[in-house]
Amino acid sequence: MKDILRVLEQSQIDLSEIDRAKAVVAQPEPPAGSSAEVLNAYHYRRSVAFQKLGKLDEAVVSARLTAVDFKHPNPQFELRDIVNMGVIENFLGNQPQVIKATLRPPKPACWMRMPK
Repeated sequence: MKDILRVLEQSQIDLSEIDRAKAVVAQPEPPAGSSAEVLNAYHYRRSVAFQKLGKLDEAVVSARLTAVDFKHPNPQFELRDIVNMGVIENFLGNQPQVIKATLRPPKPACWMRMPK
């Protein structure tokens, strides 16, 4: 019985996490002319927030923007964005999009360079 209660307690939804995700989604878009890095960060945060809210159709739109339209200049973040998009696309059953995303690898330096 205690094990069941512990599992139920751990599986409760954290309402503060939902509120934080809603706050991220409500943020205005960066001003016109913002750098790709700024737009990438904005849309990545939105993608993660939409995932937390269970809005995968909207999450994948933001994920596509980070992976395709607003590529991060750092190859490691570029890889993160491709993986994020691929996971959401796969979850939604869009396997052709996953294959398309993973066949376009980021710059080779991403695989060799590690952060210091």
